[in-house]
Amino acid sequence: MSCWHLAARPEQAGTWSYLLPGVGGALAWLRSLNPGPNGRLGLCAANHPSVAAILLAAPLAGIRLVLLQHRLTPREQQRLRDEAGLDCVLGIDQTIPKHFADSAFQAEPPEPEWIALELFTSGSSGPPKTAALSLRALCAAADASGQHLGLAPGERWLCPLGLDHIGGAATVYRAARHGNDLCLCQGFDAELITEQIDHTPVTGCSLVPTMLRRLLAERASRAWPQHLRCILTGGAALAQDLRLQCSEHGRAPCHSYGLTEFGGMCGAQPTAGSTADDSGHALPGYTISALGQELQIQAQAAFSGYARQGRLFTHHSTATAFSTGDLGQLSNGRLQVLGRADDLIITGGEKVAPGDIEAAIRLHPAITDCCVVAVDDPEWGQRVCALIVSDHLPSDLAAHLGPLLAGPKRPKSWLVTAAMPQTPRGKVDRRAVRLLFKPS
Repeated sequence: MSCWHLAARPEQAGTWSYLLPGVGGALAWLRSLNPGPNGRLGLCAANHPSVAAILLAAPLAGIRLVLLQHRLTPREQQRLRDEAGLDCVLGIDQTIPKHFADSAFQAEPPEPEWIALELFTSGSSGPPKTAALSLRALCAAADASGQHLGLAPGERWLCPLGLDHIGGAATVYRAARHGNDLCLCQGFDAELITEQIDHTPVTGCSLVPTMLRRLLAERASRAWPQHLRCILTGGAALAQDLRLQCSEHGRAPCHSYGLTEFGGMCGAQPTAGSTADDSGHALPGYTISALGQELQIQAQAAFSGYARQGRLFTHHSTATAFSTGDLGQLSNGRLQVLGRADDLIITGGEKVAPGDIEAAIRLHPAITDCCVVAVDDPEWGQRVCALIVSDHLPSDLAAHLGPLLAGPKRPKSWLVTAAMPQTPRGKVDRRAVRLLFKPS
């Protein structure tokens, strides 16, 4: 497992104000591939400096990248490339060079509305589709998140997130707009990342909650170093015990909320961190509201629409609010995400949001995490079920939940596990949890 220090250097190149190493060489290589009239290439590769260089070089070459997760099986990757209509995928059909030179180049920046990046969205029904992000959207997202995080030249940001996801790719675009250096990790290794945080001038890092929990276990009782000013978390709910545990080490997490369709982060807590059970305020230039309980977002970083085979079949405007499918509430501008609308449970005719139940369960001192799902039930229509992370099923659960949850919200089935099932993206695998409660 490796970590690479990628130093950003000031150089106005199209839409970028700074360049990471190897962009010139990556640009020459991409141009030599002759991607054809549609100018689209797939990219499927693990984290590496060459991949970061390709992300910045592709727009300068007029090439639209379609990101495929490298951890998927070959069969899954083939299905997605067929759906996207990709003739060539870098990392599969073309071996990516291990080194690109910092050669000089000339490039005309594309138009702001030119689509630069497509990423497959998760959790939807029907055939796979991609969210199409224009150069305008990528830059607006990088500018807003970088402004909130206070990024500046000379700072070093650590990224173990995959560059084949928006969370990882966004760290590269932020570096190209704000000039901070990047400590790019090949993957997640708690010991190696702890060493980087403690012994190199890392000022901030991007993590999913699972990574943070493992880092805290690795640290034991050691405090976070003073030079680490921001621990940015996102991608999944952050359990309250994890917020408090992180804070006890001297730095609370800065939890965020984001969407692929908006280039990543849309709202976040203060960079200094917070133990509050929320996702902070909307970023500069973003408007987050709730229609009923469904969150709506409007921003310059909005995607252009959903695409199949490289063609938009829906269109989205920056002037229109986007319905996220997430349930949430706002109090004095502070955002609390309650879960997905399509995870809503209807039990005995009552509508129940899993996030409300999970928040109440996590308050029990013997429970470190939980996931609430529903399974079909002949009596209730759907039965509320809870999987908890604990070493036992607490005998006082009913007494604990009694004053916190109305009757329909209280789980009727419980299971205990040592670790929550995870998707490759580090999120709770609700489908796997649901299967645990179904009769075999």
